[in-house]
Amino acid sequence: RTLFGIGADSARSDRLRRSAALRIARAELARALPRGVRAGAEPVRPGDAELLRRAVSPLPAALGLPPDELRGPLLRETTRPTRAALEMALSAYAAGDAPTSSSAPTSSSARDAYTLAESAASLALACASLGQPPRGAEESLALCRELPSARLTTLLRHEFYRDYVHNFALRRVEKPGAEATADDALPAALAALLGTLPSAVRKDCADALDGARRRATDSGLDRSTSSSSLQRLEAALLLATSIGR
Repeated sequence: RTLFGIGADSARSDRLRRSAALRIARAELARALPRGVRAGAEPVRPGDAELLRRAVSPLPAALGLPPDELRGPLLRETTRPTRAALEMALSAYAAGDAPTSSSAPTSSSARDAYTLAESAASLALACASLGQPPRGAEESLALCRELPSARLTTLLRHEFYRDYVHNFALRRVEKPGAEATADDALPAALAALLGTLPSAVRKDCADALDGARRRATDSGLDRSTSSSSLQRLEAALLLATSIGR
C-alpha cells in the first residue's frame, strides 16, 4: 500500500480501485461470451444476451461501483460483436427477397436477419441495463438512449428497419402469446443502434401500427386479445419514436 500510495492519496486509491473493478467487469463479460462472438467473427446467438445478463447483473454490488460507471465501459466492450451482428443481419436481409407489402410472407433470410438483429439489440440492452429489466417506459427509453450507434453507413439499414418494425408489429398481433416475453424495447434499441433517422422511424412505426390494426381486423382475431396486443405494440413503437426527441 505504501509503494503504490494507496491510503496516502485517497483520490489515487479510488482510481486504482475503479481501474481494478473495471478490469474484473471486462473479464466477467469476456467469460460470458464466446471468443468468436466477442471478436465479431461469429454471430450473436439468441441466448448470448441472457448469459451476459447473468454475468453483469451482480457486478455493481460486488464491485462497489454505481451502474453508471460500469455501463459505458461494458457497452464499449460489446461494440464489436453488436456491429458485426448487425452487419450480418443486413447481409442476410439483402440476400433474401424483401416483402413487397405488409401482407406478403417474410422470407427465411429476412426472418434470420430479424432474429440476428434482435439478438444484437438484446446484447446491447443487457449491458445498458446491467442485467436488470427496466422499470417502465421512461427507464427503457433512457437505456436505449445510452446505446451507441453501430456506425453503419449503408443506406440499406433504413429499408431494413422499416421492414423489421412491420414484421415485429405483425408478430405481436398474430402470436401474442408467443411474443409475451419479447422485449418491448427492441424497436427503440435497433433504431438507436442502426442510426435510423427519427423522421423515418416515426413514419415506419406509424405504418407498422396501421398494418397491424388491419391484420387484426382482417384475420378476425379475438377482440379482447387483439386489443391488448395492439395497446402493447403501440407503447413499444411509441418508445422507438421517442429515441430522436
